[in-house]
Amino acid sequence: MPESLCPHCDEVVEFESISQNEEYPLKKGRVEISAQLSKCPACGGTFTDMMQEEFNYGLAVELFRKQNNLLFPHEIASIRKKYGLSQRQLCALLGWSPATLSSYENNKIQEQAHNQVLLFLREAWNMKRLLEVQRKNLYDKVAAKLEKRVEELIVEERESLERHQLNSIYEDIPVGIMTGNRSFDLRRFVQAAVYMLKRSGPEFKTKFLKLPFYADFLSFKRYNNSITGAVYAHLLHGPVPDQFLCLIDFLEREGHVEVSVREFEGGGGEVLTAITTPDTDCFSREEIRILDKVADKFKGRSAKWTRDYSHDEVAYKETELSEKISYEFAKELRID
Repeated sequence: MPESLCPHCDEVVEFESISQNEEYPLKKGRVEISAQLSKCPACGGTFTDMMQEEFNYGLAVELFRKQNNLLFPHEIASIRKKYGLSQRQLCALLGWSPATLSSYENNKIQEQAHNQVLLFLREAWNMKRLLEVQRKNLYDKVAAKLEKRVEELIVEERESLERHQLNSIYEDIPVGIMTGNRSFDLRRFVQAAVYMLKRSGPEFKTKFLKLPFYADFLSFKRYNNSITGAVYAHLLHGPVPDQFLCLIDFLEREGHVEVSVREFEGGGGEVLTAITTPDTDCFSREEIRILDKVADKFKGRSAKWTRDYSHDEVAYKETELSEKISYEFAKELRID
């Protein structure tokens, strides 16, 4: 390093580059990083130059994003570009200020609520729903182009889903504590879902998604094995099957459930109704009892009540947003 003036002792010296663990302050929180510093050999004082400060800031932001499950700038840009939208057009569609996406794509840390919206838009079906509601915010030509692109992506996503064997959606996760000591069994998942839905009656999707979680975790709590081998994740409205969009789409596409929209005061939501008769031959008597218990536990309860109930589970409280949930938490399940 060339000789420079030390800001601490005013000696002209050749500084030593060192790494040191430091808490780095960001507007949205603090993270500990291995910061790059310059050390004066004369007085031992440390400081950062502009290049080091830029490096440390970038390291801190990257770590903060990872710790908080935030999309990276290139991921945000990728979501926007796949729909062929400019930053201004997507902001208009979302009702955000015009400069919002530009700042996010240039490494400003996004709001958690905005991050959730962008994650939501990874799925073309969700963009379709957004366009139906917010079409008025776009010029007709832009809206028509986006509508065409969304329909193309929906077909691509469906074809991709059909090519992918659902039984292998968790193939990268070894059988063990994350799967409830069972390989994922699509037939068991489908039949368990249909069985509980038949018993409880039509349910809002947000509520229905909690039922497999409780059935699998209760089975693990009692017998050290889950019923379906599904992997579960901590999402905004509670614990749900990881890759649940694929599973719901499969249930609907294969004619096991019907998905409709039910309006209520202040909004609406998707409702799932079981169509087929469940095949229970793949379940033991003990597993049937568990399915009955879970279906009866939540029958007649609102989606909000079920969400709030699931939020009080240790499995939910001790995990972070988007984190997969270990079956180790089954011992703390509120249902016996």
